[in-house]
Amino acid sequence: MLRACFLLLLAIVLALSPRAGWTDALTLSDLDRSVQEVLAHHPAAPHQRYLVRASLRGVVERLHQLGLEGSPLFRLDPGTPDGAVLLQGELQEILGRVPAQERDSVIRAGIQAMIESLDDPGSSFFGPGLYQKSLEELGYSLGGVGFHVDEEPDAEGRFLVIEMLEGFPAEKLGIRSGDRLVGVGGRSTRGLSFKELASLVRGPVGTRVDITIQRGGQPPRSYTVVREWLNPNPKGYQARMLAGGVGYIKLKYLGLRSHLDVRQLVDGLIAQGAKSLVLDLRNCPGDLEGSAGLADLFLGAGVPVYELVSGEGREPVVTETAEQYRLPLAILVNRYTEDAGAVVAGALRDHGRAVLIGQPTEPAEMEAFKRLAHELPDGSVATITVSYVVLPLGKSLWKDGLRPDLPVPARDPAAEATGGPEDAALQRALNYLTPGPSS
Repeated sequence: MLRACFLLLLAIVLALSPRAGWTDALTLSDLDRSVQEVLAHHPAAPHQRYLVRASLRGVVERLHQLGLEGSPLFRLDPGTPDGAVLLQGELQEILGRVPAQERDSVIRAGIQAMIESLDDPGSSFFGPGLYQKSLEELGYSLGGVGFHVDEEPDAEGRFLVIEMLEGFPAEKLGIRSGDRLVGVGGRSTRGLSFKELASLVRGPVGTRVDITIQRGGQPPRSYTVVREWLNPNPKGYQARMLAGGVGYIKLKYLGLRSHLDVRQLVDGLIAQGAKSLVLDLRNCPGDLEGSAGLADLFLGAGVPVYELVSGEGREPVVTETAEQYRLPLAILVNRYTEDAGAVVAGALRDHGRAVLIGQPTEPAEMEAFKRLAHELPDGSVATITVSYVVLPLGKSLWKDGLRPDLPVPARDPAAEATGGPEDAALQRALNYLTPGPSS
């Protein structure tokens, strides 16, 4: 799963990553500072009393794990000056009874519970040393071979290749969408989780990895692939004419300049007789800032695409040019349609310009928010959402994802990966755009 949507955010996060060797002890002041960071930056920060009570729940739970009583802390009211002073004193007294080597864990539990109470995907807590590890899991410091696989293996433990990155090693070796990954590094994929598989496929740029691929009913075939740094903005499109005057465009990545390429593709399809259009955004990662340019092709000037909500208010992102295409439009989405594609799909639907067909998008795939990293002296990091994206009619993608207007179960992932005649979602789009007895 490609997670290269926010390079600017990555640069900020790396700059804020905890420095190696930090071992300073945590104090109650660190808990208070964490609360203040949330109040200052979170766009929907709850009342301070709520945050304090949430942190107390974490503290008390950890105290119980250590065999200490902390429940009386809930009798103190942090909402009054006197209550806050009493609470501080009681906490100090209790911490004095906690073994020195466990005091950090008590305060850390309080901060973690407070951050998790915000209940949004941009606000998370990472223990000492885990934040950098999390970035590595996203693949930023590693190379790959140039394909995406379905996160769910089939009944035989094989992982379906759902998307190829053009010009990268796997494609050059002849691997293609619809193939199944059956082995990596001399190991069978049977029994591997997606994360375990990713850790075997990825590795330092320039190193080699052996992968075994099966195509249809053919015998498995092994390849030795040299890992490359995967450009987060691969330029890859498919465009063709379908029956009934329907044009089809598939985006493999939605980048800042994708709208320029899509415009040329649409013009070419219109020249071939296209009267309507299918825009395939399944398995499509991208850059959130590229969404406005693509939506711009199908909306008039000054139309809102999304709003960026922060503590300073709501900043609308609107189209800049006059509408260029009035073609009837169907957009294909699935669980791997990430934030940029989902914004385009959601905005065009909100404005009545498109119908969505396929499977629901997955909220976990959405990074439709920005966050900051709050460092703690022990090397822990609390990330705090500072802004998030809202669609024109008010929907937040990371809460529920998008539900298609015309749902189509993913009956055959291999057919969906190749866009062939057995692709049920594509066939449903054709029926919708070319109504007839079979629709």
